[in-house]
Amino acid sequence: MLDANLWARGLHRRSTRSLRPLLLAALAAPLSVARAQFEHAEIYGASIAGARFGHSVALDGDLLIVGAPESAQAFAYRFEQGAWVQDGPTWSDDAGSRFGWRVALQGSLAIVGAPYDTVAGVARAGSVSVYRRVGVGQWIPLPTLSAPDAPTVDAFFGQALELSSQGVLAVGEPGFQANDGRAHVYEFASGQLALHTTLFPTITPAAARFGFTVAIDGDLIAVSAPWDEAAPSFTPDAGTVRTYRRNGGGAWVAANTLIDGSTSYQFGTRLELRGDLLVVGPAATEASKVQTVFQWNGAAWVKVHTDNGLAFGSNPELAPVPLLRDGELLRTQPRTATVPPTTAHGSVLRYWISSGGATTLKYDFYCMDQLAESFGAAAAVSGQRLVVGAPTYAGTAGAQQGRVHTFDLSVPAWNWTFHGTGILDTVGHVPRITGAGSLHVGNMAGFALDSKFGGRPAFLVAGFSMLELPLFSGLLYPQPEVILPFVTDFAGDVNYKFAWPSGLPASAPIIAQYFVYIAGHAVAPPDGVVATNASVGTPP
Repeated sequence: MLDANLWARGLHRRSTRSLRPLLLAALAAPLSVARAQFEHAEIYGASIAGARFGHSVALDGDLLIVGAPESAQAFAYRFEQGAWVQDGPTWSDDAGSRFGWRVALQGSLAIVGAPYDTVAGVARAGSVSVYRRVGVGQWIPLPTLSAPDAPTVDAFFGQALELSSQGVLAVGEPGFQANDGRAHVYEFASGQLALHTTLFPTITPAAARFGFTVAIDGDLIAVSAPWDEAAPSFTPDAGTVRTYRRNGGGAWVAANTLIDGSTSYQFGTRLELRGDLLVVGPAATEASKVQTVFQWNGAAWVKVHTDNGLAFGSNPELAPVPLLRDGELLRTQPRTATVPPTTAHGSVLRYWISSGGATTLKYDFYCMDQLAESFGAAAAVSGQRLVVGAPTYAGTAGAQQGRVHTFDLSVPAWNWTFHGTGILDTVGHVPRITGAGSLHVGNMAGFALDSKFGGRPAFLVAGFSMLELPLFSGLLYPQPEVILPFVTDFAGDVNYKFAWPSGLPASAPIIAQYFVYIAGHAVAPPDGVVATNASVGTPP
């Protein structure tokens, strides 16, 4: 049986003599703050265990709003001199109100929903707070919104909200009348938001939760009823989405009803609307259908594309978030489990949108910092900036403290692929390596290992060319330029990040592979070594 140190030294002797000092320096000096692809910064606003900071986010230019509903807080940030700084005091409400459950932002106007707020003594009637920015770090509250008639218990006014660039606010109240639901439209009058109209479900079975999600763009509003029984099959909880257009007289009138026509999966849990494109996402009971893209043809919404995806659990708050921007569709893939390994850390997928509405995967990237932080449970995009919430991140304050990741989408992306098969243990488990990052000067990259063998010596081998040398019962894929030692964490993982330095080629691929020494384990192979496949990063 091989000794781990002897094996490492033996593998090092197989490496080339052309060790590249810069690559060694880069890989040997991981960042004190771990970052994923294009990541600019991480924000830790609510240093409170259980706050779920990052449950909701809203972004407009240099301003950002983040909700922490379990501590009933919301935070405003501004981008200043290359960093995100808090813009004014923290907003808060009564404990248990879930203030910050949803947030919206346009220009100088910020909206914060508190769907569990007690209104006039009625529990969970819900309310919406409105703030106007009047200077740097200066926000003034405007009148709080609540149901226009008598509040009702468990109505959850403010569970969904969306603010258009014209200052029109849509608010969902999905629990109204025993979960039948409704939605409200507010417009500015005399310096404050005033109710314009209330939208009710039509020909909808009881408990459809109309208003669970809303989206607005220009003269169009979309409202979902994810628990609706959609015609013609009337499948329970299939879900529908209804659209409304503002006519020449300013009235919002019903336009179209959208269905998917397949089995029960709560169609409409997520909505994204921009121009002639509407993206509808499901909840978890039909996990293979992550998003459906509809396009307006001048008379009706036509289904033009459906993207399949991975299972993401039973919580609709972890449904993938779609975002539309300038011919692109971004979609988060939140994860709280470690299966499959390649998405255990959560990811964002970036797609091209064709003229016909179909999407083609452009690339994807991962948060490789911590398992089960629900990276992607919330997201927002504005220009070249992307913010992604990770509300179950366990920070220094404790479990579910939460945080927010911010990204620069202008950074050119590298493509990451898998190569080879790795070395299995005796029961067939294959360790996996995931590469992420952009190998341009100053940008962040990293290699994540998922091995399921905790507390074991692990070695990262990296180089610029493919070797495929027989080693143990498998292959050594990279031509070794650098070999770095690690010890896996309790889950058998290594999450390793580094900054790409100047002086290294940005045009050649980089190949990396992990080896894990598990001698003495019940499932160890004869050599005592298991290995991942190779992760290959290539320039765009």
